[in-house]
Amino acid sequence: MTYAILFIGAVLFLGQVFSFLFEKTRLPDVLPLMLLGMLIGPGLHIVTPDMFGSAGQIFTTLALVVVLFKSGVNFNVSALRGTALQGVLLATCMFLLAGAGIAFCSYWLLDLPLLAACVIGAIAASNSSAVVIPLLGKLNVADNTRTVLFLEANLTGVYAIVVSLALIGVLVTGAKVSAGYMLFEVVKSFAIGIGFALAAGLFWMSVLNHVRRMENAVSLTFAFVLLVYGATKLLGGDGAIATLVFGIVAGNIRVFSRLWLHKFEIKGFALNAEERVFFDEVEFIFKTLFFVYMGICMR
Repeated sequence: MTYAILFIGAVLFLGQVFSFLFEKTRLPDVLPLMLLGMLIGPGLHIVTPDMFGSAGQIFTTLALVVVLFKSGVNFNVSALRGTALQGVLLATCMFLLAGAGIAFCSYWLLDLPLLAACVIGAIAASNSSAVVIPLLGKLNVADNTRTVLFLEANLTGVYAIVVSLALIGVLVTGAKVSAGYMLFEVVKSFAIGIGFALAAGLFWMSVLNHVRRMENAVSLTFAFVLLVYGATKLLGGDGAIATLVFGIVAGNIRVFSRLWLHKFEIKGFALNAEERVFFDEVEFIFKTLFFVYMGICMR
């Protein structure tokens, strides 16, 4: 136990050092963190993924939720003007091309059945939002480019989940699946996630000023984010998209209030400086430990 606490403290300290070095060298801080995980994991076998058990999956989900929510908070909805269609097209084309290429290599080089190769292609064609979004936050790129890549990273994740699960269902049951069915599942997952997150976001931001009067009010917003993710998954929607949309509502509530909410006499309250600092710190902790854990899980 003592060594585990010492290890966590050392990783968080190194994460701050790597983040500082990024400002000087422009080398993404996620790379040395993953290399550190690979060194102590598959390299020296000091730590193995089995040591974390089911806690490892819970931790990675928490890290994804925090990163997506924080990214949504920092996202400017006005940047969607003129770039939304580009992001959707890029995500769709790249997912199809990458998935087909990986499936082809798996089929011919690994001698796998065609359907199994397609499953691998669907899984591996997805970008990781937890990797791409933190990198975008620190790279000096144009706003339009940032928005397009932001959308592409999140959309491919939904595509991968829906398509891979549909293909796995075919492998297990032998049932047939059509392109129309998969399209329906994508649209349904999006609709549930976005609809529920919009309703939850508008509700929470409208009562936020009352919540702040309670003790430990800052952590209540974090707890509500987790509730939104879990409830969306139970309803059959995409929890990652819901978390992202909830963050966008929280970060752009003043824009929504000015454009639409005033018509319904709904007043939204934006996150204050203390709450933003809290989520910055939480994101740093989870992101740092997440990338080290990714390195540990490498084979």
